[in-house]
Amino acid sequence: MSRRFRNANKSPCRKGRWKCGEVVLKRRWPILLAVALGIAAAVVAVNRRSPPEPVYKGKTVTAWARDMNTSDPLVRSNAALALEAIGPYAVPVLVQSLDRRDSILKRLFLSLAPKLPVWFRRSFIRAFRPFDAVNDRLAAVNALGALGTNAPVRALTRALHDPERQIAVQAATALGNIGKLAVPELIRALNDKDGYVRSMACYAISKIGPDAPGAAPVLIQRLTDSFVGIPAQAVDALGRIGRPAVVALSGALKSPDEQVRAQAAHALGGMSVQAKDAAPALIEATRDRQLAVRHNAVEALGNVWPFSAGSMT
Repeated sequence: MSRRFRNANKSPCRKGRWKCGEVVLKRRWPILLAVALGIAAAVVAVNRRSPPEPVYKGKTVTAWARDMNTSDPLVRSNAALALEAIGPYAVPVLVQSLDRRDSILKRLFLSLAPKLPVWFRRSFIRAFRPFDAVNDRLAAVNALGALGTNAPVRALTRALHDPERQIAVQAATALGNIGKLAVPELIRALNDKDGYVRSMACYAISKIGPDAPGAAPVLIQRLTDSFVGIPAQAVDALGRIGRPAVVALSGALKSPDEQVRAQAAHALGGMSVQAKDAAPALIEATRDRQLAVRHNAVEALGNVWPFSAGSMT
């Protein structure tokens, strides 16, 4: 093999490999910067299409909403007061944030980020916040919760489907705080095909309590739900509804499903004096063919009977 051929296979940058890398990086730098600026321009264009936000004390609704995510209780308190002052005018912006998902440009930016200067990456993220969809959805649901009964029930019910569990829990909490106005949507959510949504609906209704009597028949159906924890949640929700749920629970003692009968007896026992009118149905349940039903009925009578009309005779 000739000397000339051997030399041709040698890299001309063998001794200066790092310098060659620097040269390549310098050549690519304008391209990377141009792509990054293109991403920034795309983010700005998307933001410009959004309607202008209401401003209160020099801060936009989104800025106040983001303050709801902070760990500082004073900042959260001030943000809640500001959002309450803005009232219904804040709703369109917050609902839009509640539906926000990360841009398709996120993956491209993350692939370029290690090659960009640190100062540029930090400035870009600080200025545009382009890929913070989860935190913005959490901020939106917390902000909507601060609006109380001004919050949109349907949008919060949709948020029960959010893949981030923390957002779904906060949405359920907000719906529970809204109260009876949220009950019709929550009843529909109790029949959702997603078990976690059904679970969150049970939780919200348990917070509403006596103002959700219309949910009792559907909660009875959830006593046999296969999703982990829902039967216990349904019992808790029925107990918090109180007397309005007694008729539905008494009827459930005659259900063809033994698990429903057993759970209904258990729920009535936890209601104590509020379930006094269920004493006759519980007495009948002590003769049930299933041991679990008889056991729960006897225990329930121990809590209910002292307050019933039968104990007075």
